[in-house]
Amino acid sequence: DAVYDTVQSVPRSGDDAWPMLRRAIDAVSRKHPHPTLALIVSATRRGFVAAPRDEAQRGSRERARECFARAREIMQALQLDPAAPDAAGRIRESRELLDEAVRVARKKKMPEVFDFLVSLGNAWKTKPGEDVDKALRIYDSAAKIDAVPEQRAKLWKVQADALRARGRPDDIRRAEKLLERSLKARRGWLRAETLWSAAQVALVHPDLDELEREVRASRYLMDAGRAHPGHAEQTLPMLLHRLAAWQQRRPDDARPRQLREELKTIYPALAAEIEAPVALASDREVDVVHRTLTHPAGRAFFDVRRQLMSE
Repeated sequence: DAVYDTVQSVPRSGDDAWPMLRRAIDAVSRKHPHPTLALIVSATRRGFVAAPRDEAQRGSRERARECFARAREIMQALQLDPAAPDAAGRIRESRELLDEAVRVARKKKMPEVFDFLVSLGNAWKTKPGEDVDKALRIYDSAAKIDAVPEQRAKLWKVQADALRARGRPDDIRRAEKLLERSLKARRGWLRAETLWSAAQVALVHPDLDELEREVRASRYLMDAGRAHPGHAEQTLPMLLHRLAAWQQRRPDDARPRQLREELKTIYPALAAEIEAPVALASDREVDVVHRTLTHPAGRAFFDVRRQLMSE
């Protein structure tokens, strides 16, 4: 911490010393990795730092924001590859960074403390080494802080995901209610994401029979596609699986066929895929689609693909 504070307070004239300092930090990091070391390197690369006294508080606030940004980068990378060889160490680093961000934000009464807490809960909900109970306790702490409706809607959505992961009957019922509240405040892609979560909750709802679970999940996934142009294409395989399961349980029900016809009008280039026979999805396939859906790279890919297909 003393080294970091020193780097923060040194003016531009100290730039020539930074390469040597970075080499020393790299040597230490190989044996003793610590999030503060990465922050020191980040500070040396900015080329300038905050004034030493009258902006001391600004320095700690910037440090908290750097911790938050780095932790989010780590979690986003892990969403698509939770089985990476260094996954356990990276998610541990993310949690440590977010702990630091929350500590500083609370001490300095930063407005970002709500977002930092939500991300810390997300980190504890992320595999490997997840602790869903701890994530829910952190979310409960965030719920006590004043926040704008959009922030509340995000909290309700991730709380619902954590409750579904824990999977108790009352958890599923509470998750359903939280998602209903979240949907009232979300639009576009965020609404589509929340509808995806609602579909996952519907599939394990303790108060629904198997048919009603498939019907509700299918409706939520269709609504997700309507909420955002690129979403239906991205989740189309999962939606087709749900429609197939619905049709299998109720062969005389015309609604699955009607929904497939609607899909063909939305995506005429995918008509053959929509009409093709479908094998029901495994839990692992559901998980893979969910990780792709929530990762920024996945969003970007499908947005570009949709634009190219519309030209």
